[in-house]
Amino acid sequence: FLKQNPEVKIEVGGHTNTLPPDNYAQELSTNRAKNVAYFLFDRGIAKSQISYQGYGKNRPIDTSNTNQANILNQRVEIKVMAIQ
Repeated sequence: FLKQNPEVKIEVGGHTNTLPPDNYAQELSTNRAKNVAYFLFDRGIAKSQISYQGYGKNRPIDTSNTNQANILNQRVEIKVMAIQ
């Protein structure tokens, strides 16, 4: 899709659960997002189409303090940011 639509810009966002310390969570989430972005770069997607950002534990999708919440909050999301 991205190769066929070079006008599409995406953001890869990395997230963690609430368990790690703040600094580590930020680093981990950034590395998650970066790894996905580089996976896409390695497959021929233009760097100009992709940005990446680590959000640490600041944007949980489940705020309950359960194992299931921890699993859900460890994630990478891809958002379409622009279609120019």
